[in-house]
Amino acid sequence: MDESHGVLPDPNAAGLPPVLRARRAPLVGRSRQLAVLAEQLAGTRAGHPPGARVLLLAGAPGIGKSRLLEEFPPPDLAAGVTVLRGGASQAEGMPPYLPFLEALGDYLAAAPLELLRAQLGPHAASLAALFPEIPQRLGPPPRHPLGPEQERFRLYEAVAGFLAAIAARGPLLLLLDDLQWADAATLDLLVHIVGRLRATPLLIAGAYREGEENPALTRALAELNRRRLLVMLPLHPLSGEESRTLATSLLHGEIAPEAAGLLHRQSEGNPFFLEELLWALVEADILVWREGRWQLAADPGRLLPPRVAEAIRMRLARLDPAVVALLRVAAVAGRSVEPGLLAQVSHIDVEQIDVEQVEEMLLAAARAMLVRPEADGAYAFTHDMVRETLLADLGHARRRRLHRAIGEVLEAQGEADSPRRLVDLAFHFAAAGEIPRGVAYALASGAQALRASAAVEAITHYRTALQLLHSSGDHAQRAVALAGLGDAATLAGDYAQAAEAYLAAQEAWLRAGDAAAAARAWRRLGAVRWRQEAVTEAKEAFERALALLGPEDSQDAAETLLQLADLHGTSLGRNSEGLAYAEQALAMVARLADAPWARPLEARAYCVIGNVKARGDDLAAGQASLERALALAQALDDPVLAAEACAYLANVLAWTGDVDRSREVSLLHAELARRTQDLFHLRHVYAWLGLQETLQGRWASAAYHFAQQEQIVEGLQIPEPRATLRAYWGILHHCQGRFSEAEAEFREAVQLLRPTGSGTLLWHLGWWGLALAELGRREEALARFAELYALTETLDKRARGRGMALAQLAVGYTRLGEQARAAGCYSQLLPFQGQFAPILIDRGLGLAAQAGGDLASARRHLMDAEAQARRAGLRPELALTLLQRGLLEQAALKGSRMQAPIDGSALAEGVRLCEELGMQAFARRLLGSASAQPKRPAGLSDRELEVLRLVAQGRTNREIAEALVLSEKTVARHLTNIYTKTGVENRAGAAAYALRHGLA
Repeated sequence: MDESHGVLPDPNAAGLPPVLRARRAPLVGRSRQLAVLAEQLAGTRAGHPPGARVLLLAGAPGIGKSRLLEEFPPPDLAAGVTVLRGGASQAEGMPPYLPFLEALGDYLAAAPLELLRAQLGPHAASLAALFPEIPQRLGPPPRHPLGPEQERFRLYEAVAGFLAAIAARGPLLLLLDDLQWADAATLDLLVHIVGRLRATPLLIAGAYREGEENPALTRALAELNRRRLLVMLPLHPLSGEESRTLATSLLHGEIAPEAAGLLHRQSEGNPFFLEELLWALVEADILVWREGRWQLAADPGRLLPPRVAEAIRMRLARLDPAVVALLRVAAVAGRSVEPGLLAQVSHIDVEQIDVEQVEEMLLAAARAMLVRPEADGAYAFTHDMVRETLLADLGHARRRRLHRAIGEVLEAQGEADSPRRLVDLAFHFAAAGEIPRGVAYALASGAQALRASAAVEAITHYRTALQLLHSSGDHAQRAVALAGLGDAATLAGDYAQAAEAYLAAQEAWLRAGDAAAAARAWRRLGAVRWRQEAVTEAKEAFERALALLGPEDSQDAAETLLQLADLHGTSLGRNSEGLAYAEQALAMVARLADAPWARPLEARAYCVIGNVKARGDDLAAGQASLERALALAQALDDPVLAAEACAYLANVLAWTGDVDRSREVSLLHAELARRTQDLFHLRHVYAWLGLQETLQGRWASAAYHFAQQEQIVEGLQIPEPRATLRAYWGILHHCQGRFSEAEAEFREAVQLLRPTGSGTLLWHLGWWGLALAELGRREEALARFAELYALTETLDKRARGRGMALAQLAVGYTRLGEQARAAGCYSQLLPFQGQFAPILIDRGLGLAAQAGGDLASARRHLMDAEAQARRAGLRPELALTLLQRGLLEQAALKGSRMQAPIDGSALAEGVRLCEELGMQAFARRLLGSASAQPKRPAGLSDRELEVLRLVAQGRTNREIAEALVLSEKTVARHLTNIYTKTGVENRAGAAAYALRHGLA
């Protein structure tokens, strides 16, 4: 057998079949997966099923995933289909979005110029930063930089729009391999595309290696599965018969049963390992052609490698050492490499050789099935395990020398502005320990990744720069790296890391003598602290930024003033101070009106002014400013600012009773927040929609929105959105009379917020006290109300939160029989008369007036509250107001005993409405018949009883969640409570408990 590996002498001369020719192994045992792929592609071509979906091949290394993608689509299905291929790589130093860079890069380089121009359309500018092919072919497009969130949305929309334009000419098949190594940015983009292009004839087929840890892939698969856009195609090991068929096909002749069995057992049905074993046995003359079939000539013994790596090393040992040395250089260079680069670098490990000699050696490796030639003249390893084995046999010092040499060759070739080349240079010089060049290219790569919204990859590059700068005294470079790390961590939602980076950055900037840059670091730290609800630290950070900037007008000063204004109005309840800061910023923007940043800051200023004025009880002026801010933000195409304006405007509209418009603006807020691709802007959207549904008595719809919000807050590292969602769940339970569950939710909300010192606590304490009052836990309720009242005293007298809190206090003290305290709320509540809150201000006024003995005022306020509730469709508030007005009217009949509700009376209508809404618990309590409630075994709440009944019916957590419109996480929490209260240990015990107590 010659050293070219794989070609026996002429079979006619030796009577032997040709074996192990340099060709791909046949595809065996994958007919089902191919059929599913073909069916899905045929459906895409025919227009059904509609929209993009993802089919993922999953299996162990070497199981045949990549091979299956390469074989697809077959010629009969490929006609008229545009096929784009790309893949991720385990090789370090790969740029973000690599699978899309490969798939779309090939198309951009080959598409006819006019067609390309039409398909790119307005997206050319956004895509040019990622794809150098665009400016090379079309010239540099004009570009208008935006903030990180807007840039991310613009990029994602551009990729989706480009794919849609390609698919408009015919079905599009996007094949993405090795997704187990995909970066977070690639996977976020993939999810966006699939969700965005549901009406597009696009099929995405991918493959990933099971067992590889990639949290970003786990999240992406969960999200695609949740949207019902994922089809999994697992690849299992070959059966014994399939292994024999593969071996027979490779050998071009029958194989003896004992040899086939040995190959199957040793490879465990893994096609790649089986092929490697077969090569090793044939080359060692252990598997030979004899008596018309392939047989074992001897016991393989120790020659039979136990793992793939050893099998690959056995094959490498039979190659010319110079070829193996060249392959090691190629392994350091990456998963594919150009012969020209190897020729310039190879002198480190082998004698200096020219390009022709390099290609001859690569062809020898190709005949050994270790590499394969690519269409662009490069050579790629046939499998990642080949490259991994070669790298494992390289020493540290030799790797460093190779990295330095490769970096120098790449640097000499130019193209340092290309994203791929930039990342290559950063990786190789960093790996070589070349500090100046490693730092420079790492910083440039971090900035490029940040511009491309690849936050995780940017973090990696900035950390690389900081590691290289560890012992350096260059404070400016260190500050740049720290500030970039903070920006990237903020974009990634890792606020703890961002805060740490900004704090270090300001110190480094001051050491470098740049006070303005240090001020920007303080301002960014303040924004992160605010996101963490650490409002005191946020305020201090903004004030430090202002102190460093001094009295001069500047963009930095205006932005810092607006942050301080918003913080004072939203989280500190100091509206007058907030308004002063905002108006100071607006005046500064007016003085610098010619600056390019003036218009966006003007819109931001009106947004902040509107929010602060509305929270200061000037609702009309606040709404007008917010409407103006929204119009300006939409004109600027700024989804972040527009989303923020919508959030504030939705609040104001709800406070004025325009619930329908509030819902409309909230839906726009959700759309804009999704555009930003930043979970922070989605932190309240669905919870707020759910609250509006709760206040109008649409319980199922409210629970649906809360379940949507659950999935978002789980991805955030900050307490306030979780606390708000828990409180809104509590309001829903409270309205339904599930007071135990409501109390638990309110308690958790408060516990989440207490450590932060956030003024947001004010919005939840009163609800907790109300639930405690309904449960008869008087002292605890009074303690919560005392704490709430103390918080109101720290607010401006006309602060919006103060009116809401006083209404809750009036209701709560009335429920506890604390008439004097309830009456004491009246004069303080009067300035907020006519306003809407979860509890209508006028209902609170009515109860406070009644507690003070002013029955005429009480009746007037309750009738006003009734009219407001009817107008806004607030059915639960209407029911309670009617009940309380009816009780007031009966109490006016001096000395009269409690009478049954008279048809047509407020009391009768209130009772009927409570029955319609399922609020009988409230009605019973208000009418004095709370004792009629049936006792519950083990103190289980209503919801826990519902869950327990479904468990007894054999329902899974998912089925229970669907039946009760809850999240699976909430169901699991209820189950834990059930086990604790009933003293059982598992579902079987819970089911038995339900049967014993007649609950099944």
